[in-house]
Amino acid sequence: MSPSSFAVFACLLAAGACGGGGPATSQSADADAGTGGVPADAGTGGVTADAGTGGDAGDGAPADPGAGLCSPGKWCWVNPTPQGNSLRGAWGTGADDLWAVGWGTILHWNGSAWSQTAIDSQTALAAVWGSGRDDVWAVGSVGVAGTIWHWDGSTWSRVLTGALDRLLDVWGSSPHDVWAVGDTGQAVHWDGTAWAAMATGTTAELAGLWGSGPQDVWAVGGLFNGPGAIVHWDGHTWSVTTETATSNLRDVWGSGPNDVWAVGVPLFQMQGTILHWDGKSWSPLSEVNEFLYCAWGSSPDDVWAMGFYDDDATKMAGATGQRLMHWDGTSWSLSTLGTGSTPTSIWGSAATNVWAVTDGGLMLRFTGGDWTVASQSTVPVLGLSDVWGSGPDDVWAVGTSLSGSGVFHWDGVAWSRSAAPLGQAWGVWGSKRDDVWAVGNAGTIIHWDGSSWSPVPSGTVDHLVDIWGTAPDDVWAVGGQNPGLSHTIVHWDGTAWSVSLTARGNQPLSSVWGSAPNDVWVGGPGLLLHWNGTAWADTGVLTAGTSVSALWGSAADDVWGVSGAYDMASGGYVGVTLHYDGGTWSSTPTNIPGAFAAVWGTGARDVWAVSGSGASAHFDGSAWTHEPTGAALGLSGVWATSHEVWAVGEDGAILRRQR
Repeated sequence: MSPSSFAVFACLLAAGACGGGGPATSQSADADAGTGGVPADAGTGGVTADAGTGGDAGDGAPADPGAGLCSPGKWCWVNPTPQGNSLRGAWGTGADDLWAVGWGTILHWNGSAWSQTAIDSQTALAAVWGSGRDDVWAVGSVGVAGTIWHWDGSTWSRVLTGALDRLLDVWGSSPHDVWAVGDTGQAVHWDGTAWAAMATGTTAELAGLWGSGPQDVWAVGGLFNGPGAIVHWDGHTWSVTTETATSNLRDVWGSGPNDVWAVGVPLFQMQGTILHWDGKSWSPLSEVNEFLYCAWGSSPDDVWAMGFYDDDATKMAGATGQRLMHWDGTSWSLSTLGTGSTPTSIWGSAATNVWAVTDGGLMLRFTGGDWTVASQSTVPVLGLSDVWGSGPDDVWAVGTSLSGSGVFHWDGVAWSRSAAPLGQAWGVWGSKRDDVWAVGNAGTIIHWDGSSWSPVPSGTVDHLVDIWGTAPDDVWAVGGQNPGLSHTIVHWDGTAWSVSLTARGNQPLSSVWGSAPNDVWVGGPGLLLHWNGTAWADTGVLTAGTSVSALWGSAADDVWGVSGAYDMASGGYVGVTLHYDGGTWSSTPTNIPGAFAAVWGTGARDVWAVSGSGASAHFDGSAWTHEPTGAALGLSGVWATSHEVWAVGEDGAILRRQR
């Protein structure tokens, strides 16, 4: 229910080849790049089989191509379908054998349906390539460390690569000649037995990789806010070309040694985001300002380049700005792709069977004519922040929409946008199906009476982010201003909303829950307040630097709060639970990835929490356990009944776990 871990605005991170996954930071390799210093256990003999089994069935194979994929934890994608994790790489051997990889995701298309392999949600795979159906490599990162995975025809396994920086692309000429490149100019080579590091002569990030054979391999990239880099392997050494690219290059593809294309991002309005190698020199294509992240072709006269165009006119017109460029052997043509997310990788088995994947998790397909979206989304929002329902055919989800209502409804069959006068909503709660409230920015509160939404004056202009009540005439909403540093509590008595508490110089409040009209808890950064029916009091439980993101309880002596803490061992945040037993509060960190953002339950032995890393956790009355969702994006809201659990989050993500 709390928006504390939900990003209202997201910026595009396209740091890898065709959109390499992982954070934008990098670090130097521990081993000398020229020593071949990759541990001996980097071969397939030293693998850990901690990935799920794949194959055509995979983990959670859908019943039809449009169905949502399901995780081993029984969570299934409802929106978008078949899934919504960011995708960064695509490659295959034919029309019935396509792989797509991304954040916490390995997907396979068998010609009729998608399936998935379960991997750690913290693993960001950036690219995939193989020599055949039973020899496929995927590369990426966990944090800033590189990782390599291998498919042997039946199982994906993580290869223990040791001290590598983030890897962004992979390509090879045979099972015994495979290259991977990434941060700090690193290149590692597989000779059929082990991976070894090779010096490239550059410290620039290398994001794209392609070759015509073992003695002709190109890698492209660039420095952050700096010029592009092009390096070449001649079968013996890597060398930096003398040409200066005017763009930070993101990908490279060619039809042969004398016909190679490189694409990238223009620097400071300079042109040349498409470069061509004719066997002698690289030359820029003039008057092209597109931000291009991936390229692929079926022949010299059939080449695709994809990305987006980031200009004020496009934004003002309400266009998505996604770009498709096509080379027919003579000239490039340009068109706009209205997917709402940026293409990050493209691959095809033929000129009339081309796939592209996007940072928003969509799959696009070209079979001749126009490109079509092979994914489906019925909730077009930047993100969802909360979910609540009165029953299996009456569930509400709210979030942030750039155009139109940010309120959506599930009728037991499908989700649809509700005509509500609120484009940026943070919290939703109701006492019954014809008495539902939603809150949002600038003190906006709207009410559902069973037939329509209408605004109700709140008495405040502060942002309201959470709402809860004990009855139709006893409802609380909380929030505040940041910047401005204030927190606000308003109350509904069945007739009107009024301000119960406002204080300046404090962080906004993020959550509210209670067991009765005289027992209400409100939390936020460094603050946990209690209402005894007469006045609010600070419990003093939380100190500066601590927080509670969401609250829920089954009784006055069984109240849960959730938050997060940085874990030095994992290098990331983990979920933290706070529990009140009627007398004291206690705090317990978990090993579940991501700061918890929301909590809900059906009773003392059935409590659910979701995190900003896409994880879910379940409390059965004795311990919290990790229940993988299959999502590798932030989850911000959860609601449960004895029959099902709903979770919502970034990019309109909606997941359901039927019980």
